[in-house]
Amino acid sequence: MTATLALVVDLDREAGLPDEAAVLRDAIHEFFSQRAQAYGRRLREFVRVGRTSLVIGLVALASAIALGDFLAALMKGSRIGEIVRESLTIGGWGFHVAPSRDFLVRLVADSQ
Repeated sequence: MTATLALVVDLDREAGLPDEAAVLRDAIHEFFSQRAQAYGRRLREFVRVGRTSLVIGLVALASAIALGDFLAALMKGSRIGEIVRESLTIGGWGFHVAPSRDFLVRLVADSQ
């Protein structure tokens, strides 16, 4: 189902130039066209930043897990080694989640 959308413009004066309606229509079209282009640019920038944040977060997570496994292997049989490994895993997830959360918060806030 398609809905028709209309814009009604009330003037405080009588119509002036004969092509005034066409000029107004073109101006409104240009305004919303520029606005859509600006939103598209902002969205592309957000996605670019989001991709970069995702890669950085995944590298930090992988590094933290690898370091934790390495340290746990060095301290084999030690409870401290397991605690260090789990702590680094949790910290790695924190590094991964924070940039993604910030990206989504900015994206939602900008769209409202």
